[in-house]
Amino acid sequence: MTDKIKTWSENISAAAAIAARGPNGIKLKKDFGVGLERYDTDGHDPANIDYRNTPLTFGIYMWSNLRKYFLPKSKILDLGCGNGRFSLFFSEKVEAAKIYAIDGFRELEPSYKQDNIIFSKTIFQDFKEKNFDIIFMHGVFYTLENYGFKESFKKIISDLKPGGFVIIIDNKFNNHIHEPTDTLIPGHYNLTELCNIANTELDNTEVEIIEEYVQPTYQLKTVVIKKKENK
Repeated sequence: MTDKIKTWSENISAAAAIAARGPNGIKLKKDFGVGLERYDTDGHDPANIDYRNTPLTFGIYMWSNLRKYFLPKSKILDLGCGNGRFSLFFSEKVEAAKIYAIDGFRELEPSYKQDNIIFSKTIFQDFKEKNFDIIFMHGVFYTLENYGFKESFKKIISDLKPGGFVIIIDNKFNNHIHEPTDTLIPGHYNLTELCNIANTELDNTEVEIIEEYVQPTYQLKTVVIKKKENK
């Protein structure tokens, strides 16, 4: 076994060993309100890292399916960017992209700073920039329950350009098909229902889920939502 494969195997084992700690398989501190949780990274303990939530895993298992949405010169919002790891990934992979990275509780890792990454420490509800080609959320959407899924989703769609895409990667068990969002436990939602609400309550807006799949190795589900061009 090569050193790289051995290290990867050890990382996967570490992730499996902590899978029962929280809804995303990591140690959590529930100190931001119902449904809004953060990583416990005190002391940078490697045991607190969820290896499903890294650019390495994203690049191996997800990027090949998603790269078609990230066109050159895309205006990208990395919503709930954490330390900016995915913002850096897009900065390196998407030609001439402009990336807005926002997080209400984390700072951008200094080594991740790039000329085309604009970081703001703010919650999405207070963020004023609009007209994004892509709004990307990795392990973040379930936290919006704290601010109301319906209003948060409508703002996401309103801030998206016609023809743009919302990409949500989250625990596959968080998204339900048959039950209304308001009847579900905190942090769970029905994206189909939320799309229908946006179509009904936002003027001249039509959105639809165009792609969804579960990553083959883990429990993460990717959902791509398109905002149709104005007729």
